[in-house]
Amino acid sequence: MLREPERAGRAARLGGIGRWWPRRSRNGPARKPGAWSWVTSSERVPTTFDRLLALRFGAAAVGAIGDGQFGQCVVYRPPEVTRLPLSEIAGRCKTVPLESGVIVTARRLGVSLGD
Repeated sequence: MLREPERAGRAARLGGIGRWWPRRSRNGPARKPGAWSWVTSSERVPTTFDRLLALRFGAAAVGAIGDGQFGQCVVYRPPEVTRLPLSEIAGRCKTVPLESGVIVTARRLGVSLGD
């Protein structure tokens, strides 16, 4: 755990290895294949749902490997986490209707959607 210094009007913040790991030397662990880390922005902290979904995705992926089911993608189809063959997914574009509540809300908040 690293600690950021206190700033005027703010308490000291603790940070995890994600802030330290990517800055390792050229020969450090961050340069080795398979060594992944990420930093969560304070603007978007993972929710309990995010963490449980990630756990379910990981468990389903390990289950697929254990079952010898390669060429599969783990997907969330509420309320289930399941597998689909990559051939069923590849080359398809899933769109969101422009009148969708999510799109309407984003536009009202001034979010640019690139169109």
